[in-house]
Amino acid sequence: MGVFSMAANTETDVLDIALFTGETDRLDLELYDTQGRSVWRTIAPVERDIYTHLRINADALRDLDSGCYLLRASLGGRAELVRQVIKAP
Repeated sequence: MGVFSMAANTETDVLDIALFTGETDRLDLELYDTQGRSVWRTIAPVERDIYTHLRINADALRDLDSGCYLLRASLGGRAELVRQVIKAP
């Protein structure tokens, strides 16, 4: 099972994620607005059974409206983390 932490800086277009990947080789990320609509999604390949740090750059994050979002991260369906992300004006 994977373990991870996440920091989002939505004033830019960067997500910083530290994780132990466990038995999976992919990280699924999805951002939802307050209505539950998916506004951004990506899949990042990761190496199995290592501790690593990923910096994910996404131009789409910069163009989001100000407000609250939920960021869901999943490691092959085995570990999941959901964090609130605030996009400042």
